[in-house]
Amino acid sequence: MPIRAILGLLLGLMVYATAISMRRDVLQAQYRTHGYELPFTLESALYFRRVKMLYDRGGQLPERDPMIFYPEGIRTRETYTFGAEYVQAALMHLFPDRLSPEQKLRWIDCLWFSLGIPLLGIWVAVRSRSPWGGLVAAIFYAVALSSVIRSTGQELSRENAALPLLIGFLMSVALAETTAKVYARNLWALISAGCLAGALWTWDLIQFPVAL
Repeated sequence: MPIRAILGLLLGLMVYATAISMRRDVLQAQYRTHGYELPFTLESALYFRRVKMLYDRGGQLPERDPMIFYPEGIRTRETYTFGAEYVQAALMHLFPDRLSPEQKLRWIDCLWFSLGIPLLGIWVAVRSRSPWGGLVAAIFYAVALSSVIRSTGQELSRENAALPLLIGFLMSVALAETTAKVYARNLWALISAGCLAGALWTWDLIQFPVAL
């Protein structure tokens, strides 16, 4: 493997680790301030409930959820669209049992969102033809307050799951357009299509930035 590729991989891992560390530090600071682990609120609580049902029921959802819109309940699949919840519920089983479901999901949210940071760096580096530009962009995305505060895992959102896939789509398109070999270009084009499909499956509002 070329030295530049190894160096780029190490820098990407460092930025990824830094992003995770910052988000976990902010989350722990919130806990220390309040003296306890904060609960999910509003939409995050409903999101967590859907993932928890899938986690507890082995990937199955009840046809009707009586705990929402009591006492009639709601028809689960007619009310919600599901995407990342299935993957997150499956990943929760990989974490130690000593962690609560809330802690597991907060770790998954932080780890997954942070994956988009090195991918953003690669996208900018390829588009601008400047490795340093890509590194600066990745670092900024890793430490910017607006990015950190929304991805600590304290609150959950569908866009947090979709954004890394959207960035992966943009990165793959850029690599496909700049790759000379036909096989590699077709492979990156296929990956880009998969990432875009995954992003749309995870969060339907992805259609708006894609249209723009």
